[in-house]
Amino acid sequence: MDRSNPPPYPTMADLESALQEGIQSGCLFSYILSSLNRRIDETAEAIAYVSLSPNRKAWSLVVNPILFSQIYETRSKEPRERVLRAILIHEFLHLAHDHFDRGLTLLKSYSLETLNIAADLAVNGCRKHGELSVLEEIGGLFPDRPPFDFPVRLSMEQYLALLPKTKGCMLVSVPKWLSGFSQTMEELQGLSDNGTPYEGSVYASIRDLASSATLELKKRIGELMQGLQKKPSSDLRSRGFGRGEDVWVTDWVFPRVKNTWMRHLRNVLTGSGSGVANTRSYRRPHRREGGGILLKVNISSQKEQTLIILDTSGSMMAADYELFMGLIKTLNSDARSFYVMQWDYEQQTEPVPVTVFMAKKKPEFHGRGGTDMQQAVLVASQRYPQYKKMVVVTDGGTPYFTKDDPSPVPVIWVLTHNAPFNNADGVVVRLREDRDT
Repeated sequence: MDRSNPPPYPTMADLESALQEGIQSGCLFSYILSSLNRRIDETAEAIAYVSLSPNRKAWSLVVNPILFSQIYETRSKEPRERVLRAILIHEFLHLAHDHFDRGLTLLKSYSLETLNIAADLAVNGCRKHGELSVLEEIGGLFPDRPPFDFPVRLSMEQYLALLPKTKGCMLVSVPKWLSGFSQTMEELQGLSDNGTPYEGSVYASIRDLASSATLELKKRIGELMQGLQKKPSSDLRSRGFGRGEDVWVTDWVFPRVKNTWMRHLRNVLTGSGSGVANTRSYRRPHRREGGGILLKVNISSQKEQTLIILDTSGSMMAADYELFMGLIKTLNSDARSFYVMQWDYEQQTEPVPVTVFMAKKKPEFHGRGGTDMQQAVLVASQRYPQYKKMVVVTDGGTPYFTKDDPSPVPVIWVLTHNAPFNNADGVVVRLREDRDT
């Protein structure tokens, strides 16, 4: 590759990196967009848009690096990664607001351009102040600024009702990078008014397809909201929800989710929900199938090995240990394997397969607590580099890794008591959390 002439930003690797960084910081938009098919398309008419894939119930995220580079180089002074993140959140919010399905009905009374303007006002009117400067630099539309001067945080329909009252509002053109909503509406409208075939001879209207995708989206959001309170508290960073941005979306889309620590941990270990256990990867189809298109697939790698480090100090609860090991036994599969080692100040055992460990007598819990489980992870990562992920089961009275001092390997902290664990690096699962989740 010619390093003097690098490919336009973002490449598929850049896009994937942006989503993975969002996932690691617990940002909701990254979880949702990571479940969509992604495509880099240098011929797309917009910088980015979300589209309902023809002939099947699936959403696609499309990004045009040529348009992105052109707009970025001429307008923005912000880091390009921050601009890309702002655009991705913008597209996610169109999905979260359900603009597509509702827009199909509104097409009978409004033009695509008018719908696009109202949808963008609804999305940009609820963004955080720090993100508005990024969108403003690249030509975003805002309800509380000329030529609109509308209230903020209204719905698309409410802005549609206000638009005709604004003199010359139809002369406002939507910036090309924000034209994804219009592009998607055209795709939805153009598929078929009579029906779109899928799954053999079954026919469904395009409205049904959009509704199904919306229901699936809300189902995913519900699963991803596990562990969040109805009214998230100020310590969101320590609960794995990242910077606390766009928290209002969680309360609006799925305000209350029932969850148990078992489901939370299962989701973390299996790669669904609010954990990141498996990595999405991509493969390029044959060049005759269309150049430059990368399809999202879940490529099975070698059997993943996870090390469980069990704190066997005297403060541990045997009942919680039984519950936890029962779950691990059910998770043991061909896709991953678990090994267990015991750790306290008096003994450190060698890792053994979980099936072998379960067949033995219950471990002895001794000592007076205070075992350094951070040191256990450091030692285990050096002695046993084959384990790419570690699960630490402890009462929480231990030093731990923070985001300022991260773990050398991905770590999941399974706490048997409600220790604070503020700003912890890794996923925190609480076995005895007495709150509505």
